[in-house]
Amino acid sequence: MNRIFRGGAVYRRRIEVMLLAGVCGSFANGVQAFTFTTPNPDIEMDLDTTVRANYGLRLQGIDPAIGNNPSYDEGDNTFRRYQTILARLDVTSEFDFKYKGTTGFRFSVAGWYDAAYSGKDKSGPGLASVANYPGNNYTSYIKKYYIGPSAEVRDAFGFTTVNAGPVPIDIKVGRLAQIWGQSLIGSVGGVNSVAVSQAPQNLIAATQSPGASLKELSLPTGQVAMSAQLTDRMQLSGYYTFEWAHDRYPEGGTYFGGSDSIDYGPPISAYAGPNFAIHNVKGPQGKIGDIGVETKYRFEKFSSTVELTYRRFSYKTPWFAQFNANNFTTEDIYANKVQLLGLGVNSTIAGTAVGAEVSYRRNTPLASAGSGTPGTLEGARGDTLHALINTTTYLGKSFLWNEAPLAMEIAAAHLIKVTSGAQNFNSPGYSAACTKAADAVALGCSTKNFYTFGVSFTPHWNQVFPGVDLDLPMFVQWNIHGNTPTVDGGNQGSNIYQVGLKFTIYNKHIVNLTYTGYTNWKKTATNVNGAPYSDKGWIGITYQTTL
Repeated sequence: MNRIFRGGAVYRRRIEVMLLAGVCGSFANGVQAFTFTTPNPDIEMDLDTTVRANYGLRLQGIDPAIGNNPSYDEGDNTFRRYQTILARLDVTSEFDFKYKGTTGFRFSVAGWYDAAYSGKDKSGPGLASVANYPGNNYTSYIKKYYIGPSAEVRDAFGFTTVNAGPVPIDIKVGRLAQIWGQSLIGSVGGVNSVAVSQAPQNLIAATQSPGASLKELSLPTGQVAMSAQLTDRMQLSGYYTFEWAHDRYPEGGTYFGGSDSIDYGPPISAYAGPNFAIHNVKGPQGKIGDIGVETKYRFEKFSSTVELTYRRFSYKTPWFAQFNANNFTTEDIYANKVQLLGLGVNSTIAGTAVGAEVSYRRNTPLASAGSGTPGTLEGARGDTLHALINTTTYLGKSFLWNEAPLAMEIAAAHLIKVTSGAQNFNSPGYSAACTKAADAVALGCSTKNFYTFGVSFTPHWNQVFPGVDLDLPMFVQWNIHGNTPTVDGGNQGSNIYQVGLKFTIYNKHIVNLTYTGYTNWKKTATNVNGAPYSDKGWIGITYQTTL
């Protein structure tokens, strides 16, 4: 049970989902596809099937501030210390057909099953009567995306290259995902980059399937995408979508869920009184018709590429659980007609790869309290400024390692102004829930500025055993200051750290052992700023291979 019903409004805490970037990045190996032999040399057919098995064990006990809190109790009590939180099998298969290297199609499917989840969650002490899942029974949505066995089609598109005079134009039509921009770490720069909401993100898989590639986490949607090489230095790209899909957030009542009432899994949002449930209902979806245009120009003299991006799109992250007073329900509402203008650059300086972006968003959705504008139910909107900078360098062979890639990224978000729904903005001076300015940040209220930093360091050793390479991946994300003003981002004090061992065996089998821990800023005995993960430290083992 997540909400406290007060004075005709439903108050909730904005959740933060921290993408497990350290683990995801540790599987960035080359893919070994199976190539079919055909009698026609102009035809190429490849089949790539990846099998990944994950096992996870909770190492921390339940913190009463989370486990006894009606906002988070079901997600925290379902798995106790030393219980299995993951026993998941993922299979993805991708088929590519090419004719003369320029025309063809791609079709991919993904399937999964997790034996760790039963059909029920568990409430905290004395809270079963206000469970977000009646009788603590999981819904079909949870059974589909968490338990399985389930499967879905991912990529399904055709492609070709045509020539407009001397200019080659690559065209793709169908269901695909593409990510523009310079961000390295999804939970740091990704939500502050020009690629924000460019493709819906599968954040369920990010938490439930450690080792999933960024390609697996970006969900395809129907679109037309084109790229023209205008000169040897200048490229022009664009796309138009004819399908929309929302981000898949970790669901309430699951181990990595935020608030118990979020999002499409729990049928009950809140209780206004004894036996008086406020139900979650499916609200209007975002509009189709996203457009994006990007031009790149290469400055050879400076070993740099400059990018200019414009996008007009519907957001994939909602204003969560907006209260509809007309029928006493809550529903997710998505912002349409958001505009973005961005400038990016990537370069190499003294052997270090450097990427940077600055972008302006107009009419973007801001973090809001749970009662929207009458009629539309929209939360607050505003204009924001975002920036990121990252570096990637390879430390060469030394007595400590054979090589060691080091990647760092820092990102910032700045609120320029609130343009509509100011009374809904979850910030001091706007929302009644944020009147205590001294405690505002700790209580989850948005700030004008937000800064976050992430670093990944992975020492590597060749042939520690015959046929076995070893990596020691380490990752830290630190939300330095403030709570993001937008609906997606982070919270001060809500941090993540990871350390692991990765074994690559004969360049085909990968075994990864990882510990993941979290922190939260707690102002009171029942308050948690950000995603309620600080008692959810866990150890996981992943096996992955390509067939």
